Amino acid sequence: MNLEDTSVNFSPKKYINQLNQKFNSDELLIDTFLKIIGKWPVKTEIINNIEYKYWIDDEAFNWHLLATRIIFSLNEETNKKPLNAFLHSTYLLPGSDQRKIINLFPPDKYRAHLNFIYGVVLEEVIICFNEMEKNKDIINQFHASDAINAVYLDLYGYNFSEFKRIYEFEKKIKLDKFDSLYSYYEFLYWSWKYRIKKSTPEKIAYDSQSGINFLINMSRK
Repeated sequence: MNLEDTSVNFSPKKYINQLNQKFNSDELLIDTFLKIIGKWPVKTEIINNIEYKYWIDDEAFNWHLLATRIIFSLNEETNKKPLNAFLHSTYLLPGSDQRKIINLFPPDKYRAHLNFIYGVVLEEVIICFNEMEKNKDIINQFHASDAINAVYLDLYGYNFSEFKRIYEFEKKIKLDKFDSLYSYYEFLYWSWKYRIKKSTPEKIAYDSQSGINFLINMSRK
C-alpha cells in the first residue's frame, strides 16, 4: 500500500483490491481490513450520488460507516462474511476490548474512534437508558415528552427544546428535525462535549458507567 496517498490522488480501488485477495486466515483478513481503514485518507465520499461522511467536526471517526462502504464494494464474497461478523463484534462498544484497534489504527484515528463511540454511541445510550429509568415508576408514568425533558434536564441542565435552541445558536442553524443520521450524530457529539464541559467529574463517571453497563447487558441478550 502506498502510504503517501492523499485525498488528492487517492484511489479507493487500489485499497479495496487488497481485500479481494485470498487470505490464509480470517485474522489476517481483518488485520488488513483495519489497516486500510486506518490509512483511508478521505473524510467524505460521494458514491452513486450518496454522500458518505466518516468524520464529525474532524474529531470523531465513524469508521463503521467506512467499513460498511468498503465491504459493499468487495467482489470476493468469501471475505465479506468474516468482515461483516467482525463489524458486529464488541470492538465498537464502549467499555469493550480495544487492543486490536489500538495496534492497527494510527494514534489520531484511534482517538477519533474513541470520540465517536463515547461521544455518539454512548451518548445516545445514556439518553435512552435515562429515559427508560424515568418510565420505570408505573404510578408516576411520564408522558413521552415529559420523560425526555426530564432526561435532558438531568443530563444537560435544560429541557429538550431549550437545549436544542442552544445548539442552534452555537451552530448558527435552524433545526426543525434531523434530516439525516449524520445530522443526528452531529447533535449527539455536540451534546456529549457540552455535558463533559458542564457536568462534575462524578456525574460524568456515573452517567458513562451506567450507559456502558446498560449497553453491555443489551449486547448479551
